[in-house]
Amino acid sequence: MTDRPLVALVYQRPGMPWMFEGARRAGVDVVLIHRPNPRPDEALPAQLPPAVVRTLPLDIFGDEAAALAAIEELHGERPLAAIVTALDVAVPFTARAARMLGLPRA
Repeated sequence: MTDRPLVALVYQRPGMPWMFEGARRAGVDVVLIHRPNPRPDEALPAQLPPAVVRTLPLDIFGDEAAALAAIEELHGERPLAAIVTALDVAVPFTARAARMLGLPRA
């Protein structure tokens, strides 16, 4: 078991390294929640950024209920300190997930 905070990052492209580098420097572990069938420009690289400890494919737009249930299960296994996104269209889902888990929303 680790005492490092765990953050879920929703639909963030691994090609945006500053988020992952910042997490690594801050001592934060990241669960990268990604599309089940990513477009070529969103495909996960063979070598994930060092902060990423797990990936989780979820269809947050096509099956929101199942995605929320999977996040709740993840939170039960290892509590999330936060759930965040930098993708505009994923903000409503991310806010609903944060509310469901009792996490702060900003």
